[in-house]
Amino acid sequence: MKVLLIKPMEHPQVVDIENALKEFYRILDCDCITATYPWEERAALVTDDNGLFTEKPFSRYIPELEQPIKGNFFICGLGEEDFAELPQDLIQKFRKRFWVPEAFVSMFGQMAVIRMDDGISYRNQKKYPLGQKRPGGLGLTGGAYGTQKDAGLWREGTRRQIHSG
Repeated sequence: MKVLLIKPMEHPQVVDIENALKEFYRILDCDCITATYPWEERAALVTDDNGLFTEKPFSRYIPELEQPIKGNFFICGLGEEDFAELPQDLIQKFRKRFWVPEAFVSMFGQMAVIRMDDGISYRNQKKYPLGQKRPGGLGLTGGAYGTQKDAGLWREGTRRQIHSG
């Protein structure tokens, strides 16, 4: 079945996997999974059940769940009683939504999410040269927390607080 696999600091990729628990464990590198249904669409978000308690890197922040995901996760469709192949329209929707990798930075007891846009378009995967402004985006990509801000390229709304401590 085709699913959308999202890994930390990578673009989402469509992969064809066997619809079996052992396969889910393999691609998520875990021994227990959790499926949540945070969207109106018939799609499941499948994650490592113990991911937040592991040393795996953070992957993406899911606002509907009000929490980040650690490690790999995938999005699949829903059948009558089981997971199913993700329809092409949902592959495109979620591929676009999760296209930009996110970095997580902890400072002063809070965690911030920084979108690490590398200039590659999710539509045609065209890479724009460093410093070349692309339509609707920044020319400079990635970098450390202070780098974008100090360079005057920090956009309001690209950082989200996800935890107060």
